[in-house]
Amino acid sequence: MIKRFVLLLKNLNYLSKFSLKDTLANTSLLTYEDLYNEIIFRTPNDKIVRPKIYSVLETVEMLQNTNYSIARFGDGEILIMEGKDIPFQKYEKKLAERLKEIVSNKQQNLVAGINHHYFNYSNLYEKNGFCRHFDIYEIPKLRKSLLKYITWDTQYCSTGLSWLFDYNDSSKDKYFEDFRQIWHDKKIAIVCCKNAFDNLKFNIFDNSLEENYVFVPNKNAFSTYDETLHKLLALDKNTLIILMAGPAAKVWASDLTKEGFRALDLGHLAKSYDFYKRKIPNTGENELKFWGVDE
Repeated sequence: MIKRFVLLLKNLNYLSKFSLKDTLANTSLLTYEDLYNEIIFRTPNDKIVRPKIYSVLETVEMLQNTNYSIARFGDGEILIMEGKDIPFQKYEKKLAERLKEIVSNKQQNLVAGINHHYFNYSNLYEKNGFCRHFDIYEIPKLRKSLLKYITWDTQYCSTGLSWLFDYNDSSKDKYFEDFRQIWHDKKIAIVCCKNAFDNLKFNIFDNSLEENYVFVPNKNAFSTYDETLHKLLALDKNTLIILMAGPAAKVWASDLTKEGFRALDLGHLAKSYDFYKRKIPNTGENELKFWGVDE
């Protein structure tokens, strides 16, 4: 606990170096409420009431030991629910309403994921400049929006399954191997844009029994919602569905689960594995490339 408070003081010292002029130049002004909540949630105090969210490792363990589907909510889904476009999905009212319904986390056999680090201590010194800037200026606003839609008394899993890993961290060998056991010797169907896999050197799914692909556009995948769902429902229900298709993936995960399938919304996991195996450094420039639209 003492160590965490020391790190908190270091973070506050780091934040003190940002002037109000700098803040206004980089983002819209945060409200006093946003700043207050930022301090509260970032304080390492176990008595602070936070949403119930499994850590990343606890989430992987849950996926290994249960047959639950998951639908992960990140920054893009929050913006869509708030009526905004994002680079790879334009706002659609139907999509936004379905996302609000799913993030409430009340569907049987489907667990919604939200960002653990929105509500818990984060060491800014361990992050590159791109991530530090995002944590300081954007997370308080995203968290405020997310809090309008979540259910406080239910258990969430962690969204952060597919971040860009530092290639020097060899402990991630086990992390990825644990993930690979989920589909080991199973038939899987992967929903993604074609370019996402054409650009990969290492395939995290190569230990599956059989790989099938259902390709969707790299932008506005929700426009193919009905067509894609029809293709997936025609598969054998023993097929594990892997979804890597932005906000639309959450709605497919929900509807497929209702029909008896297991569907895992894994976002950028395949790209993360490829970056890790290729030892691509965790820099701001590579972060932008990692989270960008697959062209």
